[in-house]
Amino acid sequence: MFLQAEKAELPRILDYYKKDLRNCLYGYIDIKKYGIEDTNLNLYYSEKDGALNAVATEYYGGIQLYSFENRGDLESILSFLREKESPSINGSRELLEQIYPCLKAEYELAVGFVSRMGNGCLETEEPEEVEEAGEEDYLEIARLICSDRELGGLSDPGKLSRQFLKRSRERFGRHFIIRQDGEIVCHAATYAEADNLAVISGVITREDCRSRGLAGKTVGKLCRVLLAEGKTPHMFYYRENAGRLYRKLGFDAGTGWGRLLRREGEAGA
Repeated sequence: MFLQAEKAELPRILDYYKKDLRNCLYGYIDIKKYGIEDTNLNLYYSEKDGALNAVATEYYGGIQLYSFENRGDLESILSFLREKESPSINGSRELLEQIYPCLKAEYELAVGFVSRMGNGCLETEEPEEVEEAGEEDYLEIARLICSDRELGGLSDPGKLSRQFLKRSRERFGRHFIIRQDGEIVCHAATYAEADNLAVISGVITREDCRSRGLAGKTVGKLCRVLLAEGKTPHMFYYRENAGRLYRKLGFDAGTGWGRLLRREGEAGA
């Protein structure tokens, strides 16, 4: 059974996250940044014999699920997820592959990796065409991201652009882009930053501009900025060609990650 966390539960939940930060980055960073007082963030936990065995954050409707060494009770997890009817559920690949057979009528499963940058293999020269986006660019960025279902999920461009604005003003996220003929054709961003951690996501190149090395330049510039600030970049990706790019930049091989995306037309979508 999952319970909604009170403030008194935060210290032990944060300690539980720290057992395996790579597999709970968004949940951990969201709590560190916003706390459970934020109306857009809800925190839930499950325990057995007084010990935590699963934690979930709900942020703007999306679920980040974490269970250290996948020890959570599957029936409790499934009951919680069915009640929430979230448009997306993220967690370790091993955990989501256990859950998926019971949810495959409502969700599609995408599996990928979460990777961390080591020393890096960034180019000496910074690409001049990469620039930091301004608030006036967020709607165009959101439309580009939402053109790819795997990346944008079921997000609405207007809602997504408002999230970008909120994160930017709270110094929780930043966006780097490349323009061609005045239009944004490549994008990479931090979707979460806290302490010495940063999560890069939203990496996309417009379809007609791919295979030109634009994503490598954009991600590379963003990583250079983060490393200079003492922050370790992390990446989530679902395509092997993306993995090859990130390894070339200095990211490790990564560990398994998964995402359940509600099928179009299902209840709660």
